[in-house]
Amino acid sequence: MTKKQLLKHPALQWCIVMLLYVYSLLVFYTIRWQKHIHPDVTKATQEGKPIITLIWHSRIFMAPFFRIHQQRHAAIISQHGDGAYVDKFMKLHNVKGIRGSTKTGAFGAFKQALSWLKQHRVLVITPDGPRGPARIFQSNAVALAQKTGAVIVPMTYSVSKCKKLNTWDKFLVPFPFCKGVLIFDEPVMVDAKIHQENGKKAGIELQNRLNIITTRADECVGAPVDNI
Repeated sequence: MTKKQLLKHPALQWCIVMLLYVYSLLVFYTIRWQKHIHPDVTKATQEGKPIITLIWHSRIFMAPFFRIHQQRHAAIISQHGDGAYVDKFMKLHNVKGIRGSTKTGAFGAFKQALSWLKQHRVLVITPDGPRGPARIFQSNAVALAQKTGAVIVPMTYSVSKCKKLNTWDKFLVPFPFCKGVLIFDEPVMVDAKIHQENGKKAGIELQNRLNIITTRADECVGAPVDNI
């Protein structure tokens, strides 16, 4: 059995994911979190609106802990091989995985996401995933918001002690026993009648907002700022 075949073995995947899950619990519960949640986010949850949260791919490790409300969340996860690990990790955190990306399984994922949001639930999207380019918006989040009336909430976090991996997205691995900051930015409402060109502009605006709050979170805790 080759290394590639071994890494696809379900039993090994579950062993690795269980270790990551336990580590994520250790990290989350030993970090001193400071939360910045825009009041309109709280208002949207109280009104029962469907919500799309956006977070860059590099920050997904702790994302399952940051819930806008107690309803079950779902996340769009790549059908790429690495997505199997992410899917299992999310399952342990009681997050439903919707498999698909901009290139593979996009139509099926879009239909599932529509159904999920129409039940007034929360959908998490990494708009630069699964393969980048890093911090470049290439998601169908705007179209989903148009069709469901969902509000879009940019979110991010950072920690004072971490390792940023030498990957395409500079994936952030937080260390325990440090300080962290969580940001839920001002929600964005998308006009249901918006044209395609304006939809692209909305995507660029969301990209800029995500970059701004991610840099702000890094600066807030003294973490190295991504030069992407």
